Amino acid sequence: MNTQPAEQIRLTLTQEGRDISSFFAEISLAITTDLWIKAGKVALSLRREGINLLLTDVAIAALAMEHNLSIFTPDKHFEKIPGLKEE
Repeated sequence: MNTQPAEQIRLTLTQEGRDISSFFAEISLAITTDLWIKAGKVALSLRREGINLLLTDVAIAALAMEHNLSIFTPDKHFEKIPGLKEE
């Protein structure tokens, strides 16, 4: 079966008898001031290399890296962020 990551999560939770809203209610991640600063530094570093990414995407990446998480996305520009794990 070829499904998108979000659909895979929904299918897995459904098979386990869990509601998707309860799954996401258990997750609490916040983008702090320190993470925004880190994201800004990463974005600036990338921009100096000629890579222009949205600050919000870099902030998502910084949040994932801070919590040792992977990003599940079809957006290829996340590959340009050093240190980010993708699935």
